Amino acid sequence: MNVGGEPTLKVESVPELVHAIYQCMFAAITPALAIGAAAERARMGPLLVFIFIWTTLVYDVIACWIW
Repeated sequence: MNVGGEPTLKVESVPELVHAIYQCMFAAITPALAIGAAAERARMGPLLVFIFIWTTLVYDVIACWIW
């Protein structure tokens, strides 16, 4: 929301939209690593709950610090 194409970060050569997409990539890769690590070792229901909680309460908060 309100993410433009003009650079507003400390690095003026990187547009804010590119940086937002870069952060979304890490938000998608982190749960994929967790699922891959627990494949055939854990039930999928609790794993999905853990990934939702981790992404919402931990990753989003820490990623928000840079904005």
